[in-house]
This record gives sequence, C-alpha cells and structure tokens, in this order.
Amino acid sequence: MSQEQNQNNNFNNDDDDSIFGNVGHKSELPDIDAFMQSSEKALDKVNAVYGPHDEYFDFVGLTVDEAMEVLQDNFSLPKDAEVFLNGKTLSADEFSDKELQIGDRLEFNKKAGQKGSNEGFC
Repeated sequence: MSQEQNQNNNFNNDDDDSIFGNVGHKSELPDIDAFMQSSEKALDKVNAVYGPHDEYFDFVGLTVDEAMEVLQDNFSLPKDAEVFLNGKTLSADEFSDKELQIGDRLEFNKKAGQKGSNEGFC
C-alpha cells in the first residue's frame, strides 16, 4: 500500500472522525457510581429466574411458597414448575419451610411435555 493510500485510511486515533470515534475519552466512560449503586441494590434481594425472566425481588424473609404466589402473576409461573434454590432442587414439602435469604437464587423450570401417548389411540 502506498503512503498516500495509507494516509487516506481513517486509522489515526488523533482524528476525531476516525473509525474509532471518541473511544478512550473520559466523557465516554461508564458511570461507575450508578453501576455500583444498582449492584448494591440487587445484593440485598433474591434473584428469581424463570424462562426469559431474570429479576431481583424483595423476598428476603419470605418462604419459597410465598415468593411463588407473587411470581405466579409476575412470571406466569406454572404451579407444577420444578423449583431450585441456589442450584439445589426443592421438593414441594420444602416450600413452606425454606426462608429466603439475601443473595439467594430461586429458579423455576417447566418440565417439557411428553410427545405422544399410549392412551386414547387405536
């Protein structure tokens, strides 16, 4: 490539019109204080996950049963969903015994349907 072609390319970081834009300028840095505040707010809550939903709720001190009642409306949570607390499966008889703590992760999974059936077919 000739020097003239090289000069015509926009690879010069000093040029405001370069393909790199203003990357690295102080005005382009993220607001770290706002990020930290939002992170701290999430830390004192319970993370609830179902399908595309991944949100933080003020469920600390509630039982899993109580949290599920709220989430049935917010997440359209099916009553027969599998429940995981911090990665461990919970049985239905544990729902009213488990009190949620700061930082817990409550996950729900709907079991997949079964294709076909032996009943009702000739």
